[in-house]
Amino acid sequence: MHFCIPKNTLPSNPSSILLVRPASFGFNAETASSNRFQHSMTDMDKEAVTAVARKEFDEVVSVLKSLKLDIKVAEDSPEPEKPDAVFPNNWLSFHEDGTVVFYPMMATNRRAERRWDILENILDNKLFEMKRLLDYSKFEQKRKYLEGTGSLVFDREYDIAYACLSPRTEEELVVNLCADMKIDPFIFEARDSEGKEIYHTNVILTITQEYAIVCSEAITDERQQEKLLYKLAGTGKSIIEINQRQMKNFCGNCLELFGPKGESYLIMSSTAYQGFGQQQLADIGRFSKIVTLHIPTIEYYGGGSARCMICEIS
Repeated sequence: MHFCIPKNTLPSNPSSILLVRPASFGFNAETASSNRFQHSMTDMDKEAVTAVARKEFDEVVSVLKSLKLDIKVAEDSPEPEKPDAVFPNNWLSFHEDGTVVFYPMMATNRRAERRWDILENILDNKLFEMKRLLDYSKFEQKRKYLEGTGSLVFDREYDIAYACLSPRTEEELVVNLCADMKIDPFIFEARDSEGKEIYHTNVILTITQEYAIVCSEAITDERQQEKLLYKLAGTGKSIIEINQRQMKNFCGNCLELFGPKGESYLIMSSTAYQGFGQQQLADIGRFSKIVTLHIPTIEYYGGGSARCMICEIS
């Protein structure tokens, strides 16, 4: 087995992240056909749902600030209404070589989330030094989509991008972007317990420096499953397996962030935390301090969890 030498061992600075405070949060009918995690609003009106989501968001900011992370909070613009603006990781990503990527979004009403002023504010405040912009949003005209770190789970140490194909993740774009960024693509297919395509890679796979959380049973092709597990093991990571039920509880939708002393935090929702078994939590705890975010409204109506809310800047 070939083992790569990682470029970095511990970050020298705390994680810098972007969050977007929602102005008009709610169920998005345009994304419902491919996102089986979201639910329609039958018991609450939109204003009430938005109010609760904003409260959950503010609590998230408070928790993350307590970790002494470098946090940039952008306000969602009220017009046009953007029900998924709280998930900025789908339209924007930042990379260590100074690359910024804009991504093509499947839902028309999500494309307004892509805002130059948010990027400009980050650059003006010297939170990131941009050396080039890869604007893949042009592929929306060809009905080809790649939704950021929802579609792509990056192993930034080993220059790998894992991608689960779906209507929101076009194989051609995965290959092209990886070529542009000089990283290796690992492409596979996965389905939920009802045989439906998994809409985003980041609900079945979490990559950290020391371990990977993966729902390998969602990969129906045994050869692909074996290759994925072999690839993860080849980067020296411990593997924490989750099942389909746990995947539906967002146990795969976690994100590792680092504190000012290089300490590892695994960010997850309270739903995910309750979905893990005690041994799995103990396995995670060997490497990371677990930080839980209480976001049930955002999860239920938006169909995304803790990882989806966070766009890493550095």
